[in-house]
Amino acid sequence: MEIADQALKERKQLSDEASKQFEFNAKMRESENKKEIENKKIQLEKERMKHETELQRMSDKAAM
Repeated sequence: MEIADQALKERKQLSDEASKQFEFNAKMRESENKKEIENKKIQLEKERMKHETELQRMSDKAAM
């Protein structure tokens, strides 16, 4: 009986550790995804500003 109790405790401990690792990995993926989305937003904003600058330059040139 004691051996079975010990085996159950060990199995529960391993299960708890696996659950914690799974949660940690999920949080890491979420963090990486958020960072990637933020980087894409920044890149799009840079491209938008570059296009606006080019349009303004073309407009200025046409007004001359």
